[in-house]
Amino acid sequence: MQRKAAIQTKTTPPILICGGLILACFIALSASSAKTKEPWEDESWFGAVTYNLASKGSLSTDILEGQGTFREGMEHHFYWEPPLSFVTNAAAVELFGFSLFTIRSVSTAFGMAAVLCAFLLARKLTGSEGTGLLAMALVASDYFFVIGSSDGRMDAMCMALGFAGVTTYFLLREKHLLAAIVLSQIFIAASGLTHPNGMIWFLGLWLLILRFDRGRLRLGMLAAAALPYLVAAAGWGAFIARDPHDFLVQFLGNIRESGSSNGSLQHPLMHPLQAIVSELTERYIYPFGLGTGIPPMNRTKAVILLIYTGSLIAAGLSRQIRRSLAGQAVLCLIAVSFLMLTYMDGNKMSYYLIHITPLLAILTAMVLWSALSRGGRMRWPAVFIAGALIVVQAAGILYRVRQATYAHQYLPAVAAIRSNSNPGDLVIGSAAFFWTLRGERHLKDDFRLGYYTHAHPQLIVIGPFYRTLDRHAGVELQTYLRNTLASYHTVPFRGEYEILAPN
Repeated sequence: MQRKAAIQTKTTPPILICGGLILACFIALSASSAKTKEPWEDESWFGAVTYNLASKGSLSTDILEGQGTFREGMEHHFYWEPPLSFVTNAAAVELFGFSLFTIRSVSTAFGMAAVLCAFLLARKLTGSEGTGLLAMALVASDYFFVIGSSDGRMDAMCMALGFAGVTTYFLLREKHLLAAIVLSQIFIAASGLTHPNGMIWFLGLWLLILRFDRGRLRLGMLAAAALPYLVAAAGWGAFIARDPHDFLVQFLGNIRESGSSNGSLQHPLMHPLQAIVSELTERYIYPFGLGTGIPPMNRTKAVILLIYTGSLIAAGLSRQIRRSLAGQAVLCLIAVSFLMLTYMDGNKMSYYLIHITPLLAILTAMVLWSALSRGGRMRWPAVFIAGALIVVQAAGILYRVRQATYAHQYLPAVAAIRSNSNPGDLVIGSAAFFWTLRGERHLKDDFRLGYYTHAHPQLIVIGPFYRTLDRHAGVELQTYLRNTLASYHTVPFRGEYEILAPN
């Protein structure tokens, strides 16, 4: 026992140093991304909610025009998403001040927690510190994970809390099952109170509990496991009770709209086979650079998908991995994440990949470390694949950092808006300009350009998101949009935004 303890003591400093370097690289990549990319609609809508909560004590937003849509009533109560991320962000604002970087830094902080969990979980499941460090490195450099951890949305927080729940369960289950279940459910409940995708981690964790510990479960444990959810329901329920009608309109409306926000314009459960095709095409093929019309530089991301897919196949074919505790746990979580995203999420956006690519990274670490441990001819190919995966993903992030769209696209558009309008003027356009024009201009993010409000803005700012809005509009709305745009002329400006002023 003394010799074993001595060996562990000797190996601890190198592990800490390597882990610290990996974490530092993750922070550098995430912070660089957070500082250089321009804001977009989602993080601006949610950022406005955080601003109202921090400055007025009101969980609401008045930047997004909700009249005539399921968003109606958000100027009083914001029920579109669960509230925990806004409360957390507001606490950060109290400490560090309100800014885009502050909100994005909250995501980075939760990303750091997830990177640490990757090491702890992989080491616990495999008994190998080498596998843990490699898993940590692959997760910390995962392209979609880093992008999500530098975004002002709640996805990194939701994922990290769910991942922490799984990690806590495995760390404690052997000696303290009751504590493992209760503490893990606290994290899972918090994940669900952040975003509905917390259901991925709820289902995944309970399948693992039933797989590995169903014979040890007792009624008292299940009752204790329910307590975090009762507390979460009571807290959110108190807020919902202020206006149950608006809650149903907003929350269910968001689910309905998101359910059909894909190429087929239908909820995945309506066409199960087509759902698989849509999932693979819209969430994997295009985001990983394999679709048509994608710039050559972006196609290098296909290497990531190729390695992850190869690792998934290799793990499935390997009896040693497939039958191990680690293999069963990680493969189960990957399967749950894939199926939940396929059938419960009609919105095939790539930012939800944060719930599955870190798991694929951990599985890849297990496969590669297994090859490294065996030595022989497979050792150097494994080293090359691990290095290629890290380099390609880090290079992709740095390529985006170098583009510096905040400085090169966003700030010039802000300057053009200011030079073509006066303080207090109504500007209809992307909520992205909330971060810079707040208090200067009356900014409204109105997809319908005043169709319901009969507003006549001084400027209309058309960005990438606005150019797709008429796809789902009815004939009457399309006619209104065409007539409105015809009554405006384009202000001279070179950039991704088109700025329109009245004729």
